[in-house]
Amino acid sequence: MTFFCLSFSHTKTEQETEFYLFYLGDFSISSVARGNPEVSIISVFAPQRPASSVIVSSFSDLADYIAEQSEAAVKERGAFAIALSCGSLIGLTGLDWSKWHIFWADERVVAENRCDSNYKLAKDFSKVPIVPSHVHSINDSVSAEEAADEYITVSVPDISDCPKFDLILLGIGPDGHVASLFPNHSALNETDKWVTFIVDSPKPPPERITFTFPVINSASNVAVVVTSNSKAEAVHLAIDNIEPNCPSLPAQLVQPTIGKLIWFSDKPAASKLVSE
Repeated sequence: MTFFCLSFSHTKTEQETEFYLFYLGDFSISSVARGNPEVSIISVFAPQRPASSVIVSSFSDLADYIAEQSEAAVKERGAFAIALSCGSLIGLTGLDWSKWHIFWADERVVAENRCDSNYKLAKDFSKVPIVPSHVHSINDSVSAEEAADEYITVSVPDISDCPKFDLILLGIGPDGHVASLFPNHSALNETDKWVTFIVDSPKPPPERITFTFPVINSASNVAVVVTSNSKAEAVHLAIDNIEPNCPSLPAQLVQPTIGKLIWFSDKPAASKLVSE
Protein backbone atom coordinates (compact mmCIF):
# COMPACT_ATOMS: atom_id res chain seq x y z
CA MET A 1 0.00 0.00 0.00
CA THR A 2 1.12 3.54 -0.59
CA PHE A 3 3.16 4.85 2.34
CA PHE A 4 1.82 7.68 4.43
CA CYS A 5 3.40 9.07 7.55
CA LEU A 6 1.51 9.52 10.77
CA SER A 7 4.39 11.01 12.71
CA PHE A 8 3.01 14.46 11.91
CA SER A 9 6.44 15.94 11.37
CA HIS A 10 6.64 18.14 8.27
CA THR A 11 9.06 20.50 6.61
CA LYS A 12 6.45 23.26 6.86
CA THR A 13 5.02 24.60 10.05
CA GLU A 14 1.72 23.26 11.29
CA GLN A 15 0.03 26.49 10.26
CA GLU A 16 1.47 26.30 6.74
CA THR A 17 0.51 22.69 6.18
CA GLU A 18 -3.11 22.53 5.04
CA PHE A 19 -5.06 19.32 4.64
CA TYR A 20 -8.59 18.73 3.43
CA LEU A 21 -10.86 16.55 5.51
CA PHE A 22 -13.75 14.88 3.71
CA TYR A 23 -16.58 14.07 6.04
CA LEU A 24 -18.75 11.15 4.92
CA GLY A 25 -21.62 10.18 7.14
CA ASP A 26 -22.69 11.08 10.65
CA PHE A 27 -19.49 12.41 12.24
CA SER A 28 -18.91 15.47 14.37
CA ILE A 29 -17.04 18.07 12.31
CA SER A 30 -16.27 20.15 15.39
CA SER A 31 -14.58 17.22 17.11
CA VAL A 32 -12.14 16.82 14.24
CA ALA A 33 -11.52 20.52 13.79
CA ARG A 34 -11.10 21.28 17.48
CA GLY A 35 -8.48 23.88 18.26
CA ASN A 36 -9.02 25.63 14.92
CA PRO A 37 -12.01 28.00 15.19
CA GLU A 38 -10.97 29.68 11.92
CA VAL A 39 -11.60 26.51 9.92
CA SER A 40 -13.64 27.07 6.75
CA ILE A 41 -16.29 24.73 5.36
CA ILE A 42 -16.66 24.05 1.64
CA SER A 43 -19.44 21.84 0.31
CA VAL A 44 -18.68 18.96 -2.04
CA PHE A 45 -21.19 17.46 -4.47
CA ALA A 46 -21.11 13.67 -4.12
CA PRO A 47 -24.33 12.30 -5.62
CA GLN A 48 -23.46 8.65 -5.06
CA ARG A 49 -22.27 9.16 -1.49
CA PRO A 50 -23.69 10.50 1.77
CA ALA A 51 -23.66 14.27 2.23
CA SER A 52 -20.05 15.41 2.40
CA SER A 53 -18.10 18.41 3.61
CA VAL A 54 -14.53 19.57 3.20
CA ILE A 55 -12.61 21.13 6.06
CA VAL A 56 -9.43 23.08 5.39
CA SER A 57 -7.39 22.20 8.42
CA SER A 58 -3.90 21.45 9.66
CA PHE A 59 -2.30 18.04 9.55
CA SER A 60 -2.55 17.86 13.34
CA ASP A 61 -6.28 17.18 13.00
CA LEU A 62 -5.40 13.70 11.78
CA ALA A 63 -3.52 13.18 15.03
CA ASP A 64 -6.48 14.55 16.98
CA TYR A 65 -8.81 12.21 15.13
CA ILE A 66 -6.73 9.12 15.91
CA ALA A 67 -6.34 10.19 19.52
CA GLU A 68 -10.10 10.63 19.89
CA GLN A 69 -10.80 7.15 18.54
CA SER A 70 -8.20 5.70 20.89
CA GLU A 71 -9.57 7.49 23.92
CA ALA A 72 -13.15 6.49 23.13
CA ALA A 73 -12.31 2.81 22.63
CA VAL A 74 -10.18 2.57 25.77
CA LYS A 75 -12.90 4.26 27.80
CA GLU A 76 -15.58 1.98 26.41
CA ARG A 77 -13.87 -1.40 26.60
CA GLY A 78 -10.32 -0.96 27.81
CA ALA A 79 -8.47 -1.52 24.52
CA PHE A 80 -7.89 0.07 21.12
CA ALA A 81 -7.43 -2.07 17.98
CA ILE A 82 -6.02 -0.21 14.98
CA ALA A 83 -4.96 -1.50 11.58
CA LEU A 84 -2.45 0.43 9.46
CA SER A 85 -1.34 0.41 5.86
CA CYS A 86 2.02 1.61 7.15
CA GLY A 87 2.98 4.80 8.90
CA SER A 88 4.50 5.93 12.17
CA LEU A 89 2.54 6.81 15.27
CA ILE A 90 5.29 8.38 17.32
CA GLY A 91 3.83 11.88 17.01
CA LEU A 92 0.78 11.02 19.10
CA THR A 93 1.17 11.94 22.74
CA GLY A 94 -0.76 11.63 25.98
CA LEU A 95 -2.30 8.25 25.12
CA ASP A 96 -2.51 5.00 27.03
CA TRP A 97 -0.28 3.09 24.65
CA SER A 98 -0.51 -0.05 26.78
CA LYS A 99 -4.07 -0.47 25.55
CA TRP A 100 -3.16 -0.32 21.86
CA HIS A 101 -3.17 -3.37 19.57
CA ILE A 102 -1.58 -2.64 16.20
CA PHE A 103 -2.26 -4.68 13.07
CA TRP A 104 -1.61 -4.20 9.36
CA ALA A 105 -4.45 -3.96 6.87
CA ASP A 106 -2.03 -5.31 4.29
CA GLU A 107 1.56 -6.41 4.27
CA ARG A 108 4.19 -7.45 1.78
CA VAL A 109 5.27 -11.05 2.35
CA VAL A 110 8.94 -10.26 2.81
CA ALA A 111 11.34 -10.45 5.72
CA GLU A 112 10.52 -7.95 8.46
CA ASN A 113 13.95 -6.33 8.15
CA ARG A 114 13.54 -5.54 4.45
CA CYS A 115 13.02 -1.91 3.49
CA ASP A 116 9.74 -2.72 1.68
CA SER A 117 8.17 -4.34 4.73
CA ASN A 118 5.32 -2.22 6.09
CA TYR A 119 6.29 -3.47 9.53
CA LYS A 120 9.83 -2.16 9.13
CA LEU A 121 8.63 1.15 7.67
CA ALA A 122 6.42 1.71 10.67
CA LYS A 123 8.57 0.11 13.35
CA ASP A 124 9.56 2.98 15.58
CA PHE A 125 7.81 1.61 18.60
CA SER A 126 10.84 2.08 20.83
CA LYS A 127 9.82 5.74 21.04
CA VAL A 128 6.38 5.00 22.46
CA PRO A 129 5.48 2.56 25.26
CA ILE A 130 3.54 0.04 23.17
CA VAL A 131 3.53 -3.47 24.60
CA PRO A 132 5.66 -5.52 22.14
CA SER A 133 3.17 -8.39 22.13
CA HIS A 134 0.47 -5.93 21.04
CA VAL A 135 2.23 -5.28 17.72
CA HIS A 136 0.91 -7.99 15.42
CA SER A 137 3.20 -8.56 12.45
CA ILE A 138 2.78 -11.36 9.95
CA ASN A 139 4.77 -14.59 10.03
CA ASP A 140 7.45 -13.83 7.45
CA SER A 141 8.86 -17.36 7.45
CA VAL A 142 5.93 -19.01 5.67
CA SER A 143 4.18 -18.68 2.33
CA ALA A 144 1.75 -15.87 1.55
CA GLU A 145 -1.18 -18.26 1.84
CA GLU A 146 -0.05 -19.54 5.24
CA ALA A 147 0.70 -16.03 6.49
CA ALA A 148 -2.82 -14.92 5.54
CA ASP A 149 -4.39 -17.95 7.22
CA GLU A 150 -2.49 -17.29 10.43
CA TYR A 151 -3.21 -13.57 10.69
CA ILE A 152 -5.87 -12.15 13.03
CA THR A 153 -5.83 -15.29 15.15
CA VAL A 154 -5.21 -13.06 18.15
CA SER A 155 -7.94 -11.28 20.07
CA VAL A 156 -9.61 -8.24 18.53
CA PRO A 157 -12.76 -6.51 19.77
CA ASP A 158 -15.30 -8.95 18.37
CA ILE A 159 -14.55 -12.03 16.29
CA SER A 160 -17.91 -13.75 16.69
CA ASP A 161 -18.77 -12.78 13.13
CA CYS A 162 -15.87 -10.74 11.75
CA PRO A 163 -13.06 -8.82 13.42
CA LYS A 164 -14.31 -5.35 14.31
CA PHE A 165 -11.45 -2.88 14.55
CA ASP A 166 -11.84 0.44 16.27
CA LEU A 167 -9.99 2.16 13.42
CA ILE A 168 -8.57 1.09 10.08
CA LEU A 169 -6.26 3.55 8.32
CA LEU A 170 -5.97 3.10 4.57
CA GLY A 171 -4.21 4.79 1.70
CA ILE A 172 -5.33 4.83 -1.92
CA GLY A 173 -3.25 4.23 -5.03
CA PRO A 174 -3.49 6.06 -8.38
CA ASP A 175 -5.44 3.04 -9.65
CA GLY A 176 -7.89 3.29 -6.75
CA HIS A 177 -6.60 0.30 -4.82
CA VAL A 178 -6.81 0.17 -1.04
CA ALA A 179 -4.83 -2.13 1.22
CA SER A 180 -3.65 -4.72 -1.35
CA LEU A 181 -7.03 -4.96 -3.04
CA PHE A 182 -6.32 -4.05 -6.65
CA PRO A 183 -8.72 -3.33 -9.53
CA ASN A 184 -10.14 -6.38 -11.31
CA HIS A 185 -8.47 -8.78 -8.89
CA SER A 186 -10.32 -11.82 -7.58
CA ALA A 187 -9.47 -10.77 -4.01
CA LEU A 188 -12.08 -8.02 -4.33
CA ASN A 189 -14.79 -10.67 -4.25
CA GLU A 190 -13.46 -12.59 -1.26
CA THR A 191 -16.15 -12.80 1.41
CA ASP A 192 -15.35 -16.04 3.23
CA LYS A 193 -11.93 -15.04 4.58
CA TRP A 194 -10.95 -12.20 6.88
CA VAL A 195 -7.46 -12.06 5.36
CA THR A 196 -6.52 -13.25 1.92
CA PHE A 197 -3.29 -13.44 -0.06
CA ILE A 198 -2.16 -12.51 -3.54
CA VAL A 199 0.92 -13.61 -5.46
CA ASP A 200 0.44 -11.38 -8.49
CA SER A 201 0.39 -7.84 -7.16
CA PRO A 202 0.73 -5.30 -9.98
CA LYS A 203 3.15 -3.47 -7.67
CA PRO A 204 6.26 -5.20 -6.36
CA PRO A 205 6.70 -7.26 -4.34
CA PRO A 206 4.14 -9.64 -5.85
CA GLU A 207 3.27 -11.62 -2.70
CA ARG A 208 1.10 -9.89 -0.11
CA ILE A 209 -1.59 -10.47 2.45
CA THR A 210 -4.53 -8.12 2.80
CA PHE A 211 -7.67 -7.58 4.81
CA THR A 212 -10.78 -8.32 2.80
CA PHE A 213 -13.71 -5.94 2.48
CA PRO A 214 -15.82 -7.77 5.09
CA VAL A 215 -13.17 -6.87 7.70
CA ILE A 216 -12.59 -3.33 6.42
CA ASN A 217 -16.31 -2.59 6.34
CA SER A 218 -16.90 -4.06 9.79
CA ALA A 219 -14.63 -1.46 11.43
CA SER A 220 -16.09 1.15 13.73
CA ASN A 221 -14.09 3.80 11.88
CA VAL A 222 -12.24 3.81 8.56
CA ALA A 223 -10.01 6.71 7.51
CA VAL A 224 -8.54 7.02 4.02
CA VAL A 225 -5.39 9.16 3.91
CA VAL A 226 -4.21 10.36 0.52
CA THR A 227 -1.60 12.76 -0.82
CA SER A 228 -0.23 13.95 -4.21
CA ASN A 229 -1.86 14.90 -7.48
CA SER A 230 -1.18 11.42 -8.87
CA LYS A 231 -4.15 10.27 -6.76
CA ALA A 232 -6.48 13.11 -7.79
CA GLU A 233 -8.40 11.15 -10.42
CA ALA A 234 -8.85 8.17 -8.12
CA VAL A 235 -10.09 10.43 -5.30
CA HIS A 236 -12.51 12.12 -7.72
CA LEU A 237 -13.91 8.80 -8.94
CA ALA A 238 -14.14 7.32 -5.47
CA ILE A 239 -15.91 10.28 -3.87
CA ASP A 240 -17.78 12.01 -6.68
CA ASN A 241 -18.66 8.95 -8.78
CA ILE A 242 -20.66 11.25 -11.03
CA GLU A 243 -21.25 8.94 -14.02
CA PRO A 244 -23.07 5.58 -13.93
CA ASN A 245 -20.41 4.13 -16.24
CA CYS A 246 -17.45 5.45 -14.24
CA PRO A 247 -14.67 2.91 -13.73
CA SER A 248 -15.27 0.80 -10.64
CA LEU A 249 -12.50 1.31 -8.11
CA PRO A 250 -11.70 -0.77 -5.03
CA ALA A 251 -11.84 2.43 -2.97
CA GLN A 252 -15.55 2.72 -3.82
CA LEU A 253 -16.12 -0.56 -1.99
CA VAL A 254 -14.97 0.94 1.30
CA GLN A 255 -18.44 1.31 2.80
CA PRO A 256 -18.53 0.59 6.53
CA THR A 257 -21.66 -1.31 7.44
CA ILE A 258 -22.42 0.62 10.61
CA GLY A 259 -19.11 2.42 11.08
CA LYS A 260 -17.96 5.83 9.93
CA LEU A 261 -15.85 6.68 6.89
CA ILE A 262 -13.64 9.75 6.71
CA TRP A 263 -11.12 10.95 4.11
CA PHE A 264 -7.98 13.02 4.74
CA SER A 265 -6.35 14.48 1.64
CA ASP A 266 -3.92 17.20 0.68
CA LYS A 267 -4.84 19.88 -1.90
CA PRO A 268 -3.26 18.20 -4.96
CA ALA A 269 -5.11 14.95 -4.31
CA ALA A 270 -8.40 16.85 -3.87
CA SER A 271 -7.91 19.00 -6.96
CA LYS A 272 -10.41 17.14 -9.17
CA LEU A 273 -13.26 16.90 -6.69
CA VAL A 274 -16.55 18.29 -7.90
CA SER A 275 -17.70 21.09 -5.58
CA GLU A 276 -20.62 23.44 -5.54
